[in-house]
Amino acid sequence: MMIKKLLSYGLVALLMPALVLADVDDEEDRAKAAAMGEEASMSRGQVPPKVLAAASKAKPGAFFSDIRRSLRDDNTYYTFYASQVGKYYVIVVREDAQVMEVDEEGEAPASDER
Repeated sequence: MMIKKLLSYGLVALLMPALVLADVDDEEDRAKAAAMGEEASMSRGQVPPKVLAAASKAKPGAFFSDIRRSLRDDNTYYTFYASQVGKYYVIVVREDAQVMEVDEEGEAPASDER
């Protein structure tokens, strides 16, 4: 029984660096994508609070189904795909919390349009 415990702890110790490195690679890939102007999907928790507040103020009560970050003209932009009572919106907010546009879509944007 003791040997099984030691082996399981040993395997965890061996695998832990690989798991940490895999996470670092994902973060580096996201940073590279943003630096190249590519869009990177992100969660609400990753969006700066002032940017999230500006998007929420632009369409109060809207549900954000997807958030993307992109780099254009040396500025970071956050694109929020939102819905509210059967209507769909695209809200673009610059990193300084300036709302750049709010567009109403006739239907939900297709996943390949994002």
